[in-house]
Amino acid sequence: MKKKILCVLLSLTMTLPMAGCGLDNVFSFSYKDDAANEEESSEEEEEASDEASEEASEEEEEEAVAENDVVIVNADYNDEYLFDTDGNFIRHLDDQEILDVLKLSNDDSYAHLEAATGTILFYQVTRYDNGVASSEFIAFDYESGEVVQIQDWREKTSYGQAEVYKGKIFFTESHGSDESNYRCYEIDQDNLEFTESASDYVDVLAEVKGYNINCKTCYDHQLDEYGVMLARKDDSHYAIYKDGTVKELEGLTTGMSSSYMDQERVLYTQFDTDTYEHLGLFELDLESGDIKQITDKYVSLIAYEDGVLYYLFKDEIEFEVFDCTAYRYDVESGEETALYTKRSVPGVENYSYPGDYAISIKGGKAYYLDFADGEVTFKRADVGEEGLENEEDTGVVVNSYSAFEYGTIDYETTASYCENCGIPFTQCYVEYFNLDSKYSEYADVINEKLHEKPKNLLATYSEPTYDHSDEDCEEHAEYPQAFNETDTYTIEDVGILEDKYLYVTRGGYWYGGGAHGMPNRGQQLFDLTTGEELHLSDFYTGTEEDFKELVATKTKEDFESYGEAALEGGSPYFQTTPEDVYNSAYECVQYAEDTDYSWYFQEDGLLFFYYPYDMGSYATGFIEIFIPYEELLGRSTLSEN
Repeated sequence: MKKKILCVLLSLTMTLPMAGCGLDNVFSFSYKDDAANEEESSEEEEEASDEASEEASEEEEEEAVAENDVVIVNADYNDEYLFDTDGNFIRHLDDQEILDVLKLSNDDSYAHLEAATGTILFYQVTRYDNGVASSEFIAFDYESGEVVQIQDWREKTSYGQAEVYKGKIFFTESHGSDESNYRCYEIDQDNLEFTESASDYVDVLAEVKGYNINCKTCYDHQLDEYGVMLARKDDSHYAIYKDGTVKELEGLTTGMSSSYMDQERVLYTQFDTDTYEHLGLFELDLESGDIKQITDKYVSLIAYEDGVLYYLFKDEIEFEVFDCTAYRYDVESGEETALYTKRSVPGVENYSYPGDYAISIKGGKAYYLDFADGEVTFKRADVGEEGLENEEDTGVVVNSYSAFEYGTIDYETTASYCENCGIPFTQCYVEYFNLDSKYSEYADVINEKLHEKPKNLLATYSEPTYDHSDEDCEEHAEYPQAFNETDTYTIEDVGILEDKYLYVTRGGYWYGGGAHGMPNRGQQLFDLTTGEELHLSDFYTGTEEDFKELVATKTKEDFESYGEAALEGGSPYFQTTPEDVYNSAYECVQYAEDTDYSWYFQEDGLLFFYYPYDMGSYATGFIEIFIPYEELLGRSTLSEN
């Protein structure tokens, strides 16, 4: 790596994302009237100067648009896709790519894309060393493979609000809750060099030291475009103007969760700080201080462009069944228009489609997820006053779901409620896979067996699972989640092994109160030529003792693969010695003829997994151990043929 910083400039330290960088002998900024210091200047000279300044400002804005030539669209938090400003797809980004370039393991490191321009990607990279996080801010040219470290490794540091603007990369560098710096660097794209530079508003930022600024863009962009930005200090909110004026916004409370701001208003979502109930979307008029409610729906804000606010409403129709509607709201007319509504699809993860990252609005274009023929894809359209126009496929496939190649997926829900107040006591959602008859003449037999487990689970939750007769409905209203037991049974994967065996992999999540619930998973295997359901005992000829010893040995090998760090807690396991891992694994492994909840059959081996808390923490999740068929069955395939 190389780091080229051609000059080190003034860095203003502040208590929250709120600082500026500047250079007194190169850069000066003042909101005073220059004419007061130049009494001999003529009125014509002043007007000419003003016109020149306006033209320069316009040129800078045009240049900024040209430089901001990459649109980052998320399908999930760390699943990014690059498009150009015309909406053409450039490439999919894999965070593992940059970790590989940096020779970092994804077990103790992660990378998050913060901004992009041309072929340059700006990442925050974080690694953990004995539980302590350190982060760096880097630039990566994905064409040349070159990496430049802009900010070196710093403990307990995070980077955010990054944006390429006016030929610079702006970002905040936060150090926990103690202090933060607002930084900017000139970008030399040809040579991948970065020169520390100055904010145009360094004086303003210095005056509001200690405020927590809330911007969707960098501070310079917000102040250039709207002349004002939103900030918080203690429990109060303020409007900070580009001339240095600070105005308290008395109508805003600590329950404001997400916002956009322009020169006339603040648009924000609000929740009750006592109950955490979402109250809706509101608009505060900066001049009058009046507040009006736009909607009482619990919405997620998407974008704000040219006086139009975009937001997403996820409406639960049944338990775990959602309609997601994207809206445009014209702040001048007050008119709300639905852009589209999409229903969740059984067998497709709700967070993926049509979840919180379902749509992005950039430069008047909408990039949104769609589902058809077993694939979640990106579509693109222009955003008009009446809705989406000129809809096109981008050719980008985000996810493919093999289940739809082999059949269909249906769902069913059930629930029970308090007879007096109506809060749910139980809720259950299950999915059924239906094999297409073209894959087996025994499809009906197989489907009947596949439906048994979800139907039995559904029946369990059709009535309350325990007696609620002595409870008070006031308690129900105050702590509804504490009384609601939920469970799900979902189809995760479907495939055929060796042209003979159908596997259907399931997942799920149970919650019965407390900090978290418990995930579950499993798999069913069928012989397509007979319709018979098969288990490991139909292939494995060893004893239970042999199986436990094999799994324990493979688990010990996995522990040892973490090297010396494993002996000091640097592995997913509770245990810190190979012997303890082996012994615990041996005791944990269960083997029975009809067991299907601790392993998956795969192409060339068995994937055994430990549930959370079996061998590691809840946060670790499932610990997976791969056992090749050669070691398990003495052959390379599942079947003997």
